[in-house]
Amino acid sequence: MNKNQEIAKAVLENVGGKDNITKCFHCITRLRLEVKDRSLMDQKAIEAINGVIALKIQGEQYQVVIGQNVGEVYREFCKLAGLEQEAAIDENLDEKKEKITLKGIGNGIMKAVVNSIIPALPILIGAGMVKTIALLLTQFGIVSDTNSTYLVLYNIGECGFYFLPVYISINAAKHFKTSQALSVMTCAFLLLPAFSNGLADGTISNVFGVPITSTTYSSTVLPPILIVWVLSYVNRFFEKYIPKVMKAVLVPTLTLLIMIPLAICVLGPLGAILGVYIANFLVAFCDALGFVGVAIMAALHPLLVFTGMHTALTPFSLQFLTETGHMPPFSLVGTGYVFGSAASCLAVSLKAKSLDIRSSAMSCATTAFIGGITEPALYGVLFRFKRPLIAVMIGNAVAGAYLGITNTYRYQFPGSNGIFGIPSLVGPTEANLINALIAIVISMIIAFVLTWILGFKEEKEA
Repeated sequence: MNKNQEIAKAVLENVGGKDNITKCFHCITRLRLEVKDRSLMDQKAIEAINGVIALKIQGEQYQVVIGQNVGEVYREFCKLAGLEQEAAIDENLDEKKEKITLKGIGNGIMKAVVNSIIPALPILIGAGMVKTIALLLTQFGIVSDTNSTYLVLYNIGECGFYFLPVYISINAAKHFKTSQALSVMTCAFLLLPAFSNGLADGTISNVFGVPITSTTYSSTVLPPILIVWVLSYVNRFFEKYIPKVMKAVLVPTLTLLIMIPLAICVLGPLGAILGVYIANFLVAFCDALGFVGVAIMAALHPLLVFTGMHTALTPFSLQFLTETGHMPPFSLVGTGYVFGSAASCLAVSLKAKSLDIRSSAMSCATTAFIGGITEPALYGVLFRFKRPLIAVMIGNAVAGAYLGITNTYRYQFPGSNGIFGIPSLVGPTEANLINALIAIVISMIIAFVLTWILGFKEEKEA
């Protein structure tokens, strides 16, 4: 029996067996489970399993933090539990209605934004990296900016961002459980050259007498989410009340007749304005406090990651990128945090007496440094021993202050906040990359030294 099988078997035994499982799926580092009877769960035993970093409980869901090998563990778990891997990932299973509260509304908004954007990240990552390669080719004088190969590579990058509303509409349709085809067409209409040119030259100014607000929708994030959300209700209404014999024709027709005018007159402009205002608020916060504002956001970044709120900043960073050509300084604090976490885990690994802690901490450091994934480090080391977390927050705050002072930016969406994301820091001047690397080194040195000095109590590792 290999290690992944051992982990899967131990987890299954301590969650009450296969008959106690109602839902099973996984993300990039966690095995996510929902059970029938919580009293059958042995939380301490799960946390003590060799290969399990931590156990988080969020609502009805048990999240077993495993790390990058979670996919293999998940497959073994499904085999042992007799579950089909595809069928196990069902977000509608045992869904319960919750009372409407401000907290619930806030969580719902953040969940919609995250679920609409995260699946599109491979597009942004790939497009950003290809565009970075194109820029590096010109900066090193390998090709000119009129070279055909350069233009193809550059436009691959442009394509990834220009059609972002379309990509997001697909994911938003999945989240809101509505028609992907109608969602995609409604959002694609916003980018139609004939429509955009008509707005620009004045030949298109209203629909059914309602004036159309001229707005650029390429690379926007909030408009497609808002549009698909409303479309889900409109489409559901027609699906419910139109006779079955006429649904195939009338449902899509009426949905489009209502949604496209509504999108171009109200929802699209509203979403674009909201995106701009929120992005401007974050930038204004940093501008008002200067480098102190960036330092504050940097210090709080590990807590944002812990709560999952760091992903909510992604759309506003993208909004800023599409408007200015670069991401704001606060978007870089995640990189300092990643490298600081790696350095802190390295210090723990070198200083710990327990072989298990040394091995686990080194694994966390490697995962953060190379993969840019910090959940193992966050749950397995930083929050586990507390003092390393303080060290990382202080180190990232100082690094953030340096980024704010030097006005350092990120010029492409990063493939990773680890070592492979460094090319996204290449800018129009060499100083930008140099200052970013200095900030990374600052975060690493302070996090490592403070972790070493502050120490940690191994007897409290549980």
